[in-house]
Amino acid sequence: MLDKLILLVHWLIFSLSLGLIGAGVQASFYKGGFYLIIVGLGLSIIYSFFIYCLKRKIVWFPWKYNRK
Repeated sequence: MLDKLILLVHWLIFSLSLGLIGAGVQASFYKGGFYLIIVGLGLSIIYSFFIYCLKRKIVWFPWKYNRK
């Protein structure tokens, strides 16, 4: 159950970053569209780094690994 919740949060962050990039492209004709693109790219880079750490098991989760 918790793994499905984590996966849902990952997909929400990923879709939010793509939505910010798309909104920045649409609003690039007005002021502030460039900042939306930067925020979306930054969010997707942080998301990719988090997934990389998760696959390499660099990030320690107390619900996934026991400290015994």
